[in-house]
Amino acid sequence: MAVSIWATVNYSIWGAVLGITLTYLGKSWYLDRMVRLFEDMKADNSEYNSWDY
Repeated sequence: MAVSIWATVNYSIWGAVLGITLTYLGKSWYLDRMVRLFEDMKADNSEYNSWDY
């Protein structure tokens, strides 16, 4: 995120695109890990299993 803020201040379109892309990729990776953790944990914990629709 810092790269995109720096790029916005310095009017660098490529830096802003790079910063936003890195931010989205990082957040997507984080969400993927949290879904995987939930899938692993719901088999062991009845409370987590009750959250599944």
